[in-house]
Amino acid sequence: MGIWIIGVVGAITFTAVGGGGGFLLFIPCYMLFWKYTSYRGLLFIRAFLFLKTLGETGDSATANMKANALTSQYAYFYGAEAVHFANKVHNGRNLAVIDMAESLGFQKKNIFGL
Repeated sequence: MGIWIIGVVGAITFTAVGGGGGFLLFIPCYMLFWKYTSYRGLLFIRAFLFLKTLGETGDSATANMKANALTSQYAYFYGAEAVHFANKVHNGRNLAVIDMAESLGFQKKNIFGL
């Protein structure tokens, strides 16, 4: 719900300051913001899946392959479990989970999936 509030407030502000041009500038800015926040959420789920698979198999190559194959369509199924893990191990801090996974060999994709 918060991202929609940011969008409405941003659209009103850009339009009030810049008129129609401000609104046209707001659209690509908001699309980039949406892409970035979606990427960060998916990165957290992938890091959790990496840690889970690494714990089960002990092989970081297999864990990386499984984690990086995860798409946003299927990330939903791991969301509650990932949040529970973050709450239990790192007091709810998602970035700490990502840092932990990276220290154990997690190789993340960039924002464009490369």
